[in-house]
Amino acid sequence: MNALLLAAGFGTRLLPLTQKIPKCLVPICDKPLLEYWLDMLCFDDEIDNVYINTHYLPNQVQSFVKTYKNPKKIILCHETKLLGTAGTLKNLVKKLSSDSLFFAHADNLSVFDMKSFKLAFAKRPRYCEITMMVFETDNPTSCGIVQFNGDGVITGFEEKPQKPKSNLANGAVYILSREAIKSIGNNTLGDDFSTEIIPEFLKKINIWQNTEYHRDVGNILSLTQARSDMKKLLKTIKSSK
Repeated sequence: MNALLLAAGFGTRLLPLTQKIPKCLVPICDKPLLEYWLDMLCFDDEIDNVYINTHYLPNQVQSFVKTYKNPKKIILCHETKLLGTAGTLKNLVKKLSSDSLFFAHADNLSVFDMKSFKLAFAKRPRYCEITMMVFETDNPTSCGIVQFNGDGVITGFEEKPQKPKSNLANGAVYILSREAIKSIGNNTLGDDFSTEIIPEFLKKINIWQNTEYHRDVGNILSLTQARSDMKKLLKTIKSSK
């Protein structure tokens, strides 16, 4: 399995914090956001390579990766122009030789059991091509809200609905099959994963719920909350050892 982390955004909602630092390197409990993802992926024996796209302040991301303790699996993909959340994946299709791909928006802070997530993908219904991480959100109008059937297969999806039907949201963390990767590589599909790709895969996506922690840290209020939550979570983890 390969992994792709989307980390190229400007982080405009985090200004002025992101005026001099890319969003993916914003610190949470003295640790860059990107490092949480790399710690999870780079020490997973089933992950072959970790691709990271860059655009805004790419030199800082490059410097961070160079000093990271396990750089051999990390491949930076610079975009002189942002390609879109699905465009980046399309651009990499020919390089992805593995049968599956872990694909995530790295501007979220997420703590979860990777083995359990991968198992949900391995045991997905035979007609499903993608496994999506979902979580209970405290702000459903700002998320992509999912509806699903008794088999845990997504039957409906609304991006930032005015009247949400539930609070179960897309965490923008996925595992894609080889079939899904090939389909997305088809240029007839759009470049935005949430609004243009997911609707094409309705009834072909099964869900896995993250019950540990997941938060979009896209604005100052949410970032402040994430820092407070993570501080408490780290204390709990430390005391349980």
